[in-house]
This record gives sequence, C-alpha cells and structure tokens, in this order.
Amino acid sequence: MTRRLREAILWVGAALGLLSVVAGTAVMFFGYTFLIFRSGSMGPEIPTGSLALARTVPAAELEPGDVVSVLSVNGARVTHRLVSSTLRGGEASLILQGDTNTTPDEEVYQVTEAQREIFS
Repeated sequence: MTRRLREAILWVGAALGLLSVVAGTAVMFFGYTFLIFRSGSMGPEIPTGSLALARTVPAAELEPGDVVSVLSVNGARVTHRLVSSTLRGGEASLILQGDTNTTPDEEVYQVTEAQREIFS
C-alpha cells in the first residue's frame, strides 16, 4: 500500500469518527434521533432502508404533512405522514397515514410530543 493511500484511509476514518461524535452529541443533548424506515409504507419518497434525522417536538408544533414517528398502544414505532391533529391542552390526537397506504391508520395516536422528520 502506498503512503498516500494509507494516509487517505486514515483521514477518512478520522472524519467518520468525528461525524459519529457529532451525531452522538446531537442525539444526547438536542433531542435529535435517527430513524430507519423498515417498510415501504412511505415510498417512493422515502424507500425502505432509508435513514432519516428527526427531532422531538411538542405536539402543538406538528402540522399536517409532517412525517412523524410515534409509539402505538402496543409499543411499536410508527413513522407516517400527519393527516390531521386535534389539540387538547398539551396532548394531541394524531391521524397518520403512510404515503402508499390508501386509508389512514386505524389507531388514533395520543401524544404530547413526537419525533418530526427533518430530512431523509
């Protein structure tokens, strides 16, 4: 291996390590998280296997069209587009629907906050 190639590999490794530290700091201190889309319900805009950055926000800040991630009553994570919300105090009732789904989710999600996608 040439010296230049070895140094390039080391610099790439250092950059990836720094990126990991920055991402970890953002997750711990600023309410950011990463989401992985494990189904095709948000395709084709967000295909299966996509990675998204999301931030936890109060329910009052959510707007129709936002892609949000919440927990269902059985504890499963659901990440779909917000169709509508009804706010009562600090709690919201959310109607979500996957982009490829023909109807909204059966469950109405009761939340005080949700993870809103920033980009994917």
